[in-house]
Amino acid sequence: MTVNAFEAGNRGYKHKNLLFWLGMVSSLVTSIKREDRILDLGCGYGLFLPLLYEIYPFHRGVGIDFDIESINIARRNLADRGVNWPIEYFHSDEIQNQMLTESFDVIFGQEIIWWNNDLDQLAKKVFQLLKQNGKGYFTMGSHPEHPHWEKRRQQMLTNGIKSYTWSIDEVAEAFTKAGFSVGLRRLPIDGFFMYHPKATIESAGSLYSLVQTTTECKMLFYFGKHEPVRQTHTIR
Repeated sequence: MTVNAFEAGNRGYKHKNLLFWLGMVSSLVTSIKREDRILDLGCGYGLFLPLLYEIYPFHRGVGIDFDIESINIARRNLADRGVNWPIEYFHSDEIQNQMLTESFDVIFGQEIIWWNNDLDQLAKKVFQLLKQNGKGYFTMGSHPEHPHWEKRRQQMLTNGIKSYTWSIDEVAEAFTKAGFSVGLRRLPIDGFFMYHPKATIESAGSLYSLVQTTTECKMLFYFGKHEPVRQTHTIR
């Protein structure tokens, strides 16, 4: 199944990150298979895994988040669809022991790097959870190369949300040290950025700046648990 942002919105996947989710899915180096186990780290309200399942049906999908209310909403959203899809959502505290024995073929992380104060620990955990030849796809727009990041970081701090600033190379180095082959590309974004008279101005200053900085600065990491890269090359 192929789906664009307009169709996905009409199917109940309206979310500010929809264009980013579709960009991740369009960037997979290999298609997701029926027998694959999928993990969504920082799943929020749980809309990504059902969207992914409609595009690439998989064997099992697990979403985890540290916010219990988000997990409750994710579970309700899935139940409201009235389908028997192999997807479950867990609060991070209730799945710690089980996660030690899980093996996943693909792990997705949508803007979770800035939540973590220990990159090495995050990289080791992702490596542990992936099967051999497994793949990770992590978006990252919250980095010092993004001209709006510091402003957004201060806004979050005012709202009581602590964040951590990591550079692109620091992330690459941490995941390489953990054993990954690391790749990077701009996240492909195919769709319209919708204007909001308050939120757009607060986050980016103007609609033009929002489009320009997002298309230039929103990055997608590839973390491959396979033979290390010996020299710079393109993963296809």
